[in-house]
Amino acid sequence: MDAPAGKYYISVNHRNHLGVMTAAPILIDKFGAGKVDFTSPDTECYGENACAVMGDIRALWAGDIKGTGQVIFQGAANGVNEMFFSILTHEGNTDNQINYIINEYTNSDADMNCRTIYQGSFNDPNTLFFNTLMHPSNTNFSTNFIISEQIPK
Repeated sequence: MDAPAGKYYISVNHRNHLGVMTAAPILIDKFGAGKVDFTSPDTECYGENACAVMGDIRALWAGDIKGTGQVIFQGAANGVNEMFFSILTHEGNTDNQINYIINEYTNSDADMNCRTIYQGSFNDPNTLFFNTLMHPSNTNFSTNFIISEQIPK
């Protein structure tokens, strides 16, 4: 490990999800050992509602389709349009069908099942819709609420 032993804020990011960071520094010893379990409700994340709560575990908020640090279901720069155009313009979609399914690992695959589905069962826009609608900070249940990543820049 190149960094000296000490206390560090730890963060995690994953392609089309909002990243999170520990609320307090974590001790990393001279061997680089330190443990952070972001799925544990005991691990406090920096910010307000920065982690999605799924029962008794925490998770990253899914739906940062454009990689901007935001989950946007409706409004300018929304992820649903990005999904739509990735389907419509995909090289395998020779008939330009909106119900075409991309069977690849892509940023437009919000639920990470290696399938981008715009319409029909298990569609990816629903992930953005329900994350937006049910976000604890969205007290008005607004579909144009924006979930923002809370890692300081």
